[in-house]
Amino acid sequence: MKLWTFQHTKVAEHLEYNNIYYGDPKHVDTNWLIAYQWMSERMQERNINIQNSTPIWLWAYQPTFSTLYDLLSEHECSQGVCLIEVDVPGEQAVFSCYDQWNTFLYYCLEHKRIPIIDNKYRKMFTSFHDLTHRGIQVTLPYLKQEWVCQVKDLTSYIRSDEWCENNNLISFEANI
Repeated sequence: MKLWTFQHTKVAEHLEYNNIYYGDPKHVDTNWLIAYQWMSERMQERNINIQNSTPIWLWAYQPTFSTLYDLLSEHECSQGVCLIEVDVPGEQAVFSCYDQWNTFLYYCLEHKRIPIIDNKYRKMFTSFHDLTHRGIQVTLPYLKQEWVCQVKDLTSYIRSDEWCENNNLISFEANI
């Protein structure tokens, strides 16, 4: 299945020379780490071995420039960012609702803990209808070089009113 992920350009470089990339907890904001660990536990419940790494976050639809600017600051983009298109085996993917994930994440940030009863948040894994829904995110335990279809370096792109207004898809015409 085709998925897309924004990653630091060093991840794409790593995949170019190595077979596999695992998410590193040291790259996760410490305030977010408990929520990431919770997601890792949900992946383990689905028999996806994530080991000691953090989930890799992807989209079930090709993202737009607006998606990029909603997720990353201009500073983060200037540090090196790329869009990686992958074709992954479905059994490695966990689908969830982006909006409900953010509700869960905000709870964890505000209270500095996982909710005691997290069942209401587990509906994020079942409360979407199909893959055309723009709010579907995907987590994987790792990225493999053999899954990579295309990589587009977005570092030189700057925020543009035209891109945000038109919400254009990010074209893969010029690959790195």
